[in-house]
Amino acid sequence: MKKGKNISKMIAAILIGSLLMPSTITYASGDSDDLFSSEENTAEARCKVIHINKDAIANGTNKKNEQKAEETGLAKRIKAPSKEKVVINENVMKRKADIQKEIAEIRKARRRYKESKKLKETVEAFYQKIGTTEEEVAAALSAKKKTGKELDATVEDKNKKELLLALSKEIEDSYVAEVANTYTFDLELHAKKIVENVELLDLKSYLDKYRKASKNDTRSIVKLQKEANSLHELRKFDPKNLLIKSHVTKDEMQKILSGTELSDCAAYFVECEETYGVNAIFIAGIAIHESGWGTSRRAREDHNLTGYGVTSDEAKGINENTRRSGLLRTAKCLKESYLTKGSKFYHGTSVSAINVKYCVGDTWASSVTKAGYELIERIGDLRGYRKE
Repeated sequence: MKKGKNISKMIAAILIGSLLMPSTITYASGDSDDLFSSEENTAEARCKVIHINKDAIANGTNKKNEQKAEETGLAKRIKAPSKEKVVINENVMKRKADIQKEIAEIRKARRRYKESKKLKETVEAFYQKIGTTEEEVAAALSAKKKTGKELDATVEDKNKKELLLALSKEIEDSYVAEVANTYTFDLELHAKKIVENVELLDLKSYLDKYRKASKNDTRSIVKLQKEANSLHELRKFDPKNLLIKSHVTKDEMQKILSGTELSDCAAYFVECEETYGVNAIFIAGIAIHESGWGTSRRAREDHNLTGYGVTSDEAKGINENTRRSGLLRTAKCLKESYLTKGSKFYHGTSVSAINVKYCVGDTWASSVTKAGYELIERIGDLRGYRKE
C-alpha cells in the first residue's frame, strides 16, 4: 500500500515537471539561451526558427522597399505644371499706400506738435523773465525803431536786447534778432534829433503766435500699421509649395465660383487655408477635379468633394454630414499627413508630391494644378486686379 502511494507521488511529480518545462513557442519568441537546454532544441532546430524569423523580417523589408520603389517610380512619372501664378489686387495696393501716407502725416503732425509745444514753453519762460502779468510783458515788449543818431540805451534796454538775442537762437527766428538790434525798448529815451512819425512795435503780439501749440494727433499709428499688415495685394498659387497661402478672400472666392455648383463652398475653401495653412486655391482645385465642379454623385449625395477615402469606383469613401466638414477634414489630413515633414505620406510640399499617395494615377497633379490656374485666371479678370 505504501509502495503504491510512492508511485502515485512520482507520477504526479513528473506531470508537474513537464508542465513547468519551457515550450518551443517560448523559444521562438527569442527569449534567453536557457530555453535551448531541452534535447529537442538542437542547434539545427534553433537555426531553423531563427531563419524563419529572419525570412519574415526580410519579407516585410522587401515589401517596404517594393512600395518605396513603386512610389519613387510614380513620382518620376508624374508630370504637372509647376510655375507660380500671381495676381495683384490694385485696390489693396492703393489702400496700403494710403495707410503709409497717413502714418507719415501723423508722424509729421506729432513732430510739429512737439516742436510747437517746446516753442510755447520757451516763449513762456522768456515772458516770466520780463514780467509777472500779461500787461507787464506787453509793456516790456513795446519798442520803437531807432532813428537818427544812436540812442543812449539804459542798462534795462541792454538786458532786454540780450534776452531777445538768446530767444532768437532758441526758437530759430531771425526776425526777433533783427528787432533786438534795430529797436529800443526804453520809450522814455529821446533822440538828440527829434524825428516825426517814429515807428512803434508791439513785439508781444508777434511772439504770442508761438504760444498756440497745435493739437496733438490722436490717430493710432499702431492700428493703421496692423491694418496694413493684414492686407495682402498678391493672390498666389504655387504648385511647388502648397503651404504658401493664396490670401484669396471669401468675397473673391465667391465671385470666381459664381454660377458653379461649388459657389456655396467659397467661404469653406478660405476657411481651410486660415485653419490649416493649406493653399485655398489648391483645395478648390482638388474639389473641381474630383467632383466635376461639384456635380458628381459623391458631391451631391455624400458631401465628398475631394475624393477623400475613395480608393476605387466602388469605395464608399470617407464622408461627412456637410460639405464644410468634409473640406476641413481633407485640409487637416493634407496638412498633418502629407505636408508635414516626417509624416507618413510626406513626399514634399508640391501638388506632384501629394499625388504620390493621394491618387494612384499620374495625371491627378496636372489636372488639379490646371484647375488652380483657372481659378487664378478668374481672379485676374475681376475688376481692379492685374495679372503679373
